[in-house]
Amino acid sequence: MSRSLPQLQARSVAKQVIVVIYAESLNSRGLMVA
Repeated sequence: MSRSLPQLQARSVAKQVIVVIYAESLNSRGLMVA
């Protein structure tokens, strides 16, 4: 349990970072198109 907990936390953090970068790339693309 103690070994899988940090992995789950790192996975959730990585997911959040990917989502933020994806959203920012979409926003910059929309601004460039507009």
